[in-house]
Amino acid sequence: MKRLYSALTALIILSCASALTININSEQTEASSYENLTINYVISLNQEEATNYTIKLYNQDHEFLILNHSESVMELNQTINYNLSSVASGEYALSLRVTNPSLSTIEHSPTNVTVLQDYDLEITAPEKAYLKGDEGEITALVNNKGNTDLGISAYFKNALSEITITPQSFRLERGSNKTLSIRIKKPEEDYNTTLVIISTINDEETRNEQLVEIIIPVINLTLGEVNTRSTGNETMIEALVNNTGNKDVNATVNIRTFSIMEGFKTITKNELFNIGGTNYTTTIPKASVIGLTITYNGFEESRDLSFLNKVPFDFKLSPERLLLLAALAGLLIIILYFKFRRKRRP
Repeated sequence: MKRLYSALTALIILSCASALTININSEQTEASSYENLTINYVISLNQEEATNYTIKLYNQDHEFLILNHSESVMELNQTINYNLSSVASGEYALSLRVTNPSLSTIEHSPTNVTVLQDYDLEITAPEKAYLKGDEGEITALVNNKGNTDLGISAYFKNALSEITITPQSFRLERGSNKTLSIRIKKPEEDYNTTLVIISTINDEETRNEQLVEIIIPVINLTLGEVNTRSTGNETMIEALVNNTGNKDVNATVNIRTFSIMEGFKTITKNELFNIGGTNYTTTIPKASVIGLTITYNGFEESRDLSFLNKVPFDFKLSPERLLLLAALAGLLIIILYFKFRRKRRP
């Protein structure tokens, strides 16, 4: 028989003077879903008259009516129990609403109640697992949202590839979570397998199974036609990039440019290319684009665009280079001067 872990006792006191006031005092605001929620409530009025009173437990998704009663009362002191077996884990509010001819309707400020199911295990595992290299890793997050510590173990059912590391069985305390990591040898082709999570409570096992698609990543980008056009102070680059693999690809895009003011320059951008054809568009400060290179996973796709904008050599008109050019020009003039004088001597 399951042990009671916690109980909630809510004392609801209603008093009537010139107006009805409602107060709730509770020493504990947590209950298990297999327990009864015990509520002590007292109604006190100036005179006996017809009174409707409603007690409910609710959150944003559900509302549970605990009591809906109508009678003529002056003094009422009762205890009721509400079975929480149908109440899911979550944060709830306990509310009392009183209506009578003299006082109209009064509802007290709700008391927060946390309801915990005895067993509530949340599993987050990938629907698709991409394996890289000789071994791949599959992870799953298990979160114990229930009221009891759990024993956890995991394995793959009907796996075509060898499991190299199986998680050891461990105890998952209530309110805690843990990431399972299982490494498997890379298979020769894609296949489906089932991740099995076994949780144990009071010597009773519960199995949770989740289908996982094992995918061997095929990463392939092809760079198609590239066009550029200038608008105002910017240059727009339009390129067709085809991702013919089975996985989105993060790639580095290097744009080689030339401008009179800055000379040759490389602009680097990190971009995500989704599966299928992608019309890649980007803008840069106005310049002549002479090359575009996409680098990903050790591979490289390049386009030489210098034919669009003829640039004779790598030249940058910086102050330092201007000074060097002036010095070289002066030296050339001096050499030519002395050479000319030597030829004119008799």
